[in-house]
Amino acid sequence: MKSPTARAVGYGVLGSVAIWLACGSLAVSAANETASTTSSVQQHWQAECGECHLAYAPRLLPATSWRVLMSRLESHFGVDASLDAPTARAIEQYLVAGANAKGPSSADRTAPANSREQSLPRITTSAWFRRQHDDITAAAWKLQSIGSASNCGACHTDAAAGRFRESAIRLPADVVTGRGDEHKEKDDE
Repeated sequence: MKSPTARAVGYGVLGSVAIWLACGSLAVSAANETASTTSSVQQHWQAECGECHLAYAPRLLPATSWRVLMSRLESHFGVDASLDAPTARAIEQYLVAGANAKGPSSADRTAPANSREQSLPRITTSAWFRRQHDDITAAAWKLQSIGSASNCGACHTDAAAGRFRESAIRLPADVVTGRGDEHKEKDDE
């Protein structure tokens, strides 16, 4: 037969284990709820932003740039991309949470400030983007297969997943062969 002290210690241990299991269950439940909420916001982000263009990965801009872009959806690069307030707030929080933490990008500083639309931050004017694409000519960006510098998926096969690995770059044939605009003009003559 166990002494009252041994029984008390045993019950204390069992009680502690029960509390530990309950807290662990709550933590798992909260983590699952957070993951579910994040997944839902990601789906909204993909659906809303990806309707017109690549849903750019949050890490491509700093938080200040995402806040500016999300605050000006009524004039988003010439398009009214307005969203209902709860959806806009959730997407902005998602973008800011995953934003580049290195501080302001040159996208925040280089655009002329003469209109709300022109002063929007652009990934393609950031110092990082220009460094990564310094070997791409202006003519290449205008090729039909690319269209513009903002069409990441034209060369980056993993762009939709928010990754831009060099091993996943596939340049369109007209870029690889050098058949840019300068060649097309000669063919048209």
